[in-house]
Amino acid sequence: MQKVIEPKPSVNAGVKLPSHVAENVLALLCLSEHGKLISGLVSPQDFTEEAFRTIATYALDYWKKYKEPPGKVHIGDLITPILSGKNKPRADHFRAIYHGILWANHEGITVEYVLDQARELQQLSAISRATLQSADLIEAHQEHAIGDVMDIWANLARSNIGTRNEPLYRLGSSLDTFLAELDQEPDREFDTGITELDRCGIVPMRKTLMTLLAPTSAGKSWFLIHLARRGMLARKNVWYVTLELSRHQVTKRIYQSLACGAIDKEHLTVTVSDLVVENDRLRGFNDRVLTAQFHMKDRAARSRALREFVEQDSITRLDRLMIDEFPMRGLTVNEVRARLEQRLARGFKPDLICLDYIQVLNTGSGENHRIELGRAVEHVRGLATEYDIAIVTGAQVNRQGQDAKVVRTTDAAEDISITHTSDVVLTLTRSDKEQERGLARLGVGKGRHAVDNFSVVLAQNLAHGRFVRQSIRQPANYLDLLDNLPNRR
Repeated sequence: MQKVIEPKPSVNAGVKLPSHVAENVLALLCLSEHGKLISGLVSPQDFTEEAFRTIATYALDYWKKYKEPPGKVHIGDLITPILSGKNKPRADHFRAIYHGILWANHEGITVEYVLDQARELQQLSAISRATLQSADLIEAHQEHAIGDVMDIWANLARSNIGTRNEPLYRLGSSLDTFLAELDQEPDREFDTGITELDRCGIVPMRKTLMTLLAPTSAGKSWFLIHLARRGMLARKNVWYVTLELSRHQVTKRIYQSLACGAIDKEHLTVTVSDLVVENDRLRGFNDRVLTAQFHMKDRAARSRALREFVEQDSITRLDRLMIDEFPMRGLTVNEVRARLEQRLARGFKPDLICLDYIQVLNTGSGENHRIELGRAVEHVRGLATEYDIAIVTGAQVNRQGQDAKVVRTTDAAEDISITHTSDVVLTLTRSDKEQERGLARLGVGKGRHAVDNFSVVLAQNLAHGRFVRQSIRQPANYLDLLDNLPNRR
């Protein structure tokens, strides 16, 4: 009695090839060099009938062993025992399929169509498996399964299952493509509002990660809010993801920054330092008294000022900013991806993501937190590339950086690979005297695609929501100029 071959379970189990496609798939497997591609997309169990599965098993085994199609002679030899067997109905069925394969090859097969059918089978099977796994997890663990279920679908979304192979990008023959990309590339899509950074190209860019290193309470969130505000007003879609401040606090700071309102009554009038600049060089500082038109705790004044600002926004730039709040350590990179997919599905495609801040993502680790944090940063950087988005974030410095006279890129807390992975690394330094005077230093420690290793002096007014009022490249004698200023306290 002829043994029936029952191969191992398929990766596409539960989903079968349509019968009108199965014969063409077998023809490619058995008779064409294109069978190499097919052999990576299907398995015997993807066929509905035992005869198809048996021939597919022979062909796939031949490909695995000899790296070439078996051809009509070899495939005929392989099924000869069946064709000459005592089970005549089975032999006739195999013979009909064999002749059908030969005829399909003779008539010609549209290879791309068959490959597309095989890819769709893979995709449908992957969705089916993800659905079953999700249902099992939810049934077993209810709301406790949410994180794992989101991971399943996030992993599926970023997989390449069933996708077409990209055409080869050869340098010379791709010149026209490259020139077309250059024509579409904006001179400067984003800016920082800090003259020297913008001039040197130290700005958020698509497919890159910019990180600001700073001590505790030095202004990381204000920097992100500043960039979010500028992006929004430049008609860019901005997604602000906060794991430190609440959404209410972020919203308050955004409006404070937009309308230049004071944080409270005590800060309605403040004294700040203006930069005295001659011939593009910092020569000293002058005191300036600034009074805001309202403060954020004055209910009537803030309502009037903010409503007036919103009413003037006739082109709805304010709605280009979306704010999402998550608890500290309450968001994994996969969940960021899943949330991003949800935003895309609802028609909101971010141009810029402000992540506040990267070190408080949930890495799902204990003793290996530093290693997992490094991987998380790599995955965030990967999101920027995959979705063609600019990402900006902040990071805490270590103990040495907290007390350093100048914060450096090596002062990143927990894992130095944060700076290695980031495309642009900025450092924010603010001494007690600088804080008193509304001054700060912004260092450019790394610029993968631009000039780096320089610093900028900022004149700030954080009490009125302004991360930067004036800026100038830091001169060599800056600290001497600063030391010559009298203390206000």
